[in-house]
Parts: sequence; C-alpha cells; structure tokens
Amino acid sequence: MTFPLVFLGILSAALLSFSLSFDDFIITNLNAGQTVTFPMFVWGAAQRGIPPQINVIGTIMFLLALVLVGLGELGRRGFSSLPVSSPDRRRPWGSYRS
Repeated sequence: MTFPLVFLGILSAALLSFSLSFDDFIITNLNAGQTVTFPMFVWGAAQRGIPPQINVIGTIMFLLALVLVGLGELGRRGFSSLPVSSPDRRRPWGSYRS
C-alpha cells in the first residue's frame, strides 16, 4: 500500500542522483586536463576492476555524511526542546478569562 505511493518519489530521486553524478563526471572529464581527479580515478578503476581503496573512501564519505546529518538533527532537537517562557504557551486558548 505504501510503496505505490512513494514509488514516484523514489524513482525521481534515483533519476536526479544519476543525472547529477553523470553531470559531475562530464564536467570533470572536460575540465580535468592532465590531472587525475577522484571521479576520473573511479571511472578508470571501474574499467579495470574496483580496488578496495574506492570502497574505503566511499564508506568514509557515507559515514561522514551520516555523522553530519545526525549532529544537525541532534542540534535541531536540542534547540527545539528548550522551554519557552512566554505565558501564551502555557495556557490553552479556551482558558483565558476577560
């Protein structure tokens, strides 16, 4: 029941990530010159077989992204749970007397 509802979002995210990564490769390929950048190294390594260093670098990048998102979420939750000293937040709307 849920998968058909989110399928288009998943498909669009997959297509967008593919197009962005393909665009990064094209820009790197056209602008790199004689230097070997990381996308060019990955592309060349994929033609010969992927060395374990690529998996290590990818794992480190993924874990770093997870840590940054986790820290951002903890920071957001920490600031949103601070008590508000406004008296309007303590009483429900129907309890005011005039």
